[in-house]
Amino acid sequence: MIRRSADTLGAIVCSTLLSVACRPATTAKDGRVHIQFIAAMATEIHLRIQNGSPQPILLRGFRSSSGRIELWPDDLAVECRSSSAAVSIEEPFSISHDAVHPESISVASSDNLDLVVRKPMPADSKGTTCKVRLRLGNGSVIESTEFRY
Repeated sequence: MIRRSADTLGAIVCSTLLSVACRPATTAKDGRVHIQFIAAMATEIHLRIQNGSPQPILLRGFRSSSGRIELWPDDLAVECRSSSAAVSIEEPFSISHDAVHPESISVASSDNLDLVVRKPMPADSKGTTCKVRLRLGNGSVIESTEFRY
């Protein structure tokens, strides 16, 4: 009888953990938009945008086959700084002369989207602390959490 109770309790705990783990991530409505750093490589930065504002926000970019949003390079700036020196390396917002025009992508309130920045990291940025600045469709600029590259 004790063995059966332990098995039942274990099954309940496991099913509870699975139901929590399988739920999609939600964003608290704290009134702010957040960009969370996920990973950085030599030519890509992976981020997640979380819209905690009560209204949708607009981004410019392209939907990739993986479901991520590839951000429009003109709306991005990357800044890296060394902790050992007062050196700051910045790749400012650029102006593209491409004939391709980005899509307007809406991020609903309380929604999350995975983002890809396809922009080489600034030269000499290895070992520095970096952040990404993103210009939204309304012209406001938000910053990602800092990350070590």
